Amino acid sequence: MLTYRYPGPKPFATEEADIFFGRSEDVEKLMRRIQQEQLLVLYGKSGLGKSSLLNAGLIPKIHEQRKIGELTYHPLSIRFNAWTEERKERPVTRVKSYLEDIQQSTYLDKLLPDDKSLWGYFKRYQMLHPLQSDFVLLFDQFEELFTFPEDQIQDFRDQLSELLYARIPQRYRNAYKEKKGRLTEEEQEALFKPLNVRAILAIRSDRMHELGELADKLPAILRERYHLQPLSLAQAQAAIVAPAEQQAEGIDFYTPTFSYHPQALTQILDHLSQQGKAEIESFQLQAICQYVERSLVKGKELKEIQANDLGELSQVFKNYYDELVASLGTEEVQASVRSLIEDGLIFGTEENSRRVSLIAEQIQVRYKIDLPLLNQLVDSHIIRREPDVRGGFLYELAHDTLMAPVLAARERRKAREERERLEREQAKALLEEKKRRDRLTRIISIGGVIIALQVMLITWAFRNQGEAQANAKVSEATLNFLVQKDFSTGLRNLNIAAEKRWDKSQILYDYAMGYQRAFDADSMEIGAQMLIKATQATVATDSFQHIYFQAANYYRDIFRFDWVDTFLMVAQDQAFDEEATTALYLSTAFTARWVREDGIARKYMEELVAWKERKMEFTNDLDSDLEALYERLAIPYQNPREVLVAGGRFMMGRDTLREPDGGMDELPRHPVRLDTFWMGKYEVTWKEYVAFLNAIKDTLDFDRLYDERWIYWERDSAETGMYAAILRIQDSTSGMDTFRVRREYEAYPVSRVSWYGARAYAQWREGDLPTEAQWEYAARGGASPSDTSWIYVGGNELDKVGWYRDNSGGHVHFIGKKTSNDLGLYDMSGNLWEWCLDTYDVDFYAQFARDSTLYNPIDENYGYRRVVLRGGSWSYYHDLSRVAARVRDLDGFRYDDVGFRLARNLP
Repeated sequence: MLTYRYPGPKPFATEEADIFFGRSEDVEKLMRRIQQEQLLVLYGKSGLGKSSLLNAGLIPKIHEQRKIGELTYHPLSIRFNAWTEERKERPVTRVKSYLEDIQQSTYLDKLLPDDKSLWGYFKRYQMLHPLQSDFVLLFDQFEELFTFPEDQIQDFRDQLSELLYARIPQRYRNAYKEKKGRLTEEEQEALFKPLNVRAILAIRSDRMHELGELADKLPAILRERYHLQPLSLAQAQAAIVAPAEQQAEGIDFYTPTFSYHPQALTQILDHLSQQGKAEIESFQLQAICQYVERSLVKGKELKEIQANDLGELSQVFKNYYDELVASLGTEEVQASVRSLIEDGLIFGTEENSRRVSLIAEQIQVRYKIDLPLLNQLVDSHIIRREPDVRGGFLYELAHDTLMAPVLAARERRKAREERERLEREQAKALLEEKKRRDRLTRIISIGGVIIALQVMLITWAFRNQGEAQANAKVSEATLNFLVQKDFSTGLRNLNIAAEKRWDKSQILYDYAMGYQRAFDADSMEIGAQMLIKATQATVATDSFQHIYFQAANYYRDIFRFDWVDTFLMVAQDQAFDEEATTALYLSTAFTARWVREDGIARKYMEELVAWKERKMEFTNDLDSDLEALYERLAIPYQNPREVLVAGGRFMMGRDTLREPDGGMDELPRHPVRLDTFWMGKYEVTWKEYVAFLNAIKDTLDFDRLYDERWIYWERDSAETGMYAAILRIQDSTSGMDTFRVRREYEAYPVSRVSWYGARAYAQWREGDLPTEAQWEYAARGGASPSDTSWIYVGGNELDKVGWYRDNSGGHVHFIGKKTSNDLGLYDMSGNLWEWCLDTYDVDFYAQFARDSTLYNPIDENYGYRRVVLRGGSWSYYHDLSRVAARVRDLDGFRYDDVGFRLARNLP
């Protein structure tokens, strides 16, 4: 059978062991660990070759040592495949299926004839096949286990633990005592002969946290681990050179042996490692080597690969992608595949992009790609299939390496589509022009004199049109600029129009509209200018003043104190509502103090006292002074970043009439009563979290947080992106560390903070994380009747109230840009998942009766480290942004789409 020397991006198969090079040291280390330990976790990033290491490295090595008598183990490679509604085979049953079906009765049936456990099955196999009853169970892609229902996961955990560690399970011991006389002496000896079974669990690094669910019965999962590293330069060189020179007996290759010139080899290694700055992954190496063998050795019959033969190696992945798509059926099919991969499985631009995942049903409906074609794409390794925690599979781009060529292909496709669109429009315009000329010719031939008179009348009307028509034209032109998001030109037009037009209400309306459009497009400075210019153009109405202060309060909430200064100055000059202006001063001072900008807070307090012509002696206690100022001005002392949620009773859980497809852990719907509490108006921001870090940086609490890596920082980093939002800077004089947040990230909600880090912040604020019941009650609007029936937090149209996968653009957004719910709480659907105080129990709701009201419920089983997340995020679909949706994760993990908000009970 003919074969290639490099299998390409797909994993190596066991029969390809003779061309699998570069991992010999890993194989030897794993062999030693197998002999030492009964359970081992093999983990590493996707694309490093875990499956290849098991298939073509470890399994052949075990067979080799069995032949020479050094090992007795028989390797058994096992895949669960993700759970789906159609395929409900239990994990335990799946393991048994890899052994031959045992029909023959054994002595175990004399003891426990109905036992279906793994231990019993392997024990029967031991009796029937005594020479091949020692096993190494190799669980490839072990993360697929966690797509199964919870009870099946726990059942597998218990049975695997028994298989590995129990010499004789207690139930068999009890049966033996009762029925000892039924066994022959030989059968008794067989019963007490120990099983020799070992297991390796291969799992992706980013799914390691899920192993915690198994740790209570399989504690070795947390300590016996082997971390598969990227290829070193020496390993990569072996993986490149050795297959080209291989002349294995019994193998016929498509290509003769060949070699790489040293310069060519260096060029490949430099490209793979980005001049020594990046990790070398097997996926990339195999893709390049496959290109060399098939295009240069087979295609051009080269015997030695020179550096100039390689060309631009970055083009390899582009060609790989283009050739794959071109091989797929009709042009219509190819267009569907390109749309799926280029539009559906990737977000953003080349500078800021990420892979995304879709389920099969979405792909079939949106992109008209059936399951056979989808499987073909998976088999080609352009797409990979990952188990979904809710069952079934998620499909995503196979590797980050493919992102650049896919993005480039998307740009080429869109440019081609745009050219075709322009050509169609041009052709249509030419046709319309021809029709117009033909029609004009006919009209002129009938009534040339009449036409001449009409032209004269139109010209006269245009020259003498009134101010109203001119204003309308300017307004229409301005609107066009705003729609096109050319806000600077739109603002200039508005300013010109304000000088010439008489309709003052229209002036205010256009400025307010311009502000809203600029606000929606994150052009915050232009938006502020729109409102400020409007106040200088004409007298502001009450409704406009409402918009003005609403905007000013938002700029306060996103810490743009420079713009708040301007808003306040204009409000005083224009004699705006005095109470609203005073409240803005006080709330801005409070907000500045909240984020430890004490100098700014003091400035607003002093300016307010001077403006109100009051005398007040300030002390060194800023908090006391601020509270006293509130009291002096007879304004209730309040925190503008919190909302008071009045206590009451509500129905917690999924309403099956409105949400028929939610999770079973959302049922039954049950009554809950809560006391009054405070809830964070927004998700906690980077600016607020930095204030916390600086406040505790000299305490043991900070050392604990830092040691556990529960926060994320970069020391003097020039890196851009959300992961570098916080800088840790060391003062050269004092040697003390100080944290600050980059200006552009201040008003983004903080992410990559663990449950511990989130709770530490909340407790520093003299609060806590919200309980799951508090979160859902506040999300439903508390006692407000309009919110209780909404599917999402604030309404039934998610695009209006939250950032999620279909509208987020693949990234998190500023706080408060979407519509709030009735309580004034923002971003509770989408943007970031939010940690809750409760631990997660899939059956927590099920233990409560529907007709008995719970009082302040909370699940505090903190020995079990899975905790509740609520609200969905920018990277997930709409179904998990529902008010009732519940998910869980391990409390020590941090993600770029997980944040939190503050809750505080009343004293």
